[in-house]
Amino acid sequence: MTQTLEKIKAKLDNGGVLVLAAGGGREFKGTTFKRLNDGTIETVRITPRISYGDLAREAGGKIIREFESGIGWIMDNTRATVLPVWVDNHGIRTRITIGEPTKPRNGFRRKEIIEFLENSLLRLKV
Repeated sequence: MTQTLEKIKAKLDNGGVLVLAAGGGREFKGTTFKRLNDGTIETVRITPRISYGDLAREAGGKIIREFESGIGWIMDNTRATVLPVWVDNHGIRTRITIGEPTKPRNGFRRKEIIEFLENSLLRLKV
């Protein structure tokens, strides 16, 4: 476990609140993404012929880079409640969509937790 994950876990164990920006504005640096396409969430990848911009345009902005495994570890080890928030920036206008507080079901493995979190976030963009 890294020092950062240890600090996050300690904060949550003590009743703290954390704000994590899973994408953090670095979406274009990824190679594997999830997008919402006609109500269905699908995994897509950049190829030599398809860029992030192409994927984002096709998805109408309903795209996120797949989350790193650390968020799954945090959820698996703290069972913290998550409040998904989607932020859209269009020039000087920003639209924020706030979902419902949620937790992954007990018994989810880390990969399932990550998928649950990604899907919860993408569904806000509907």
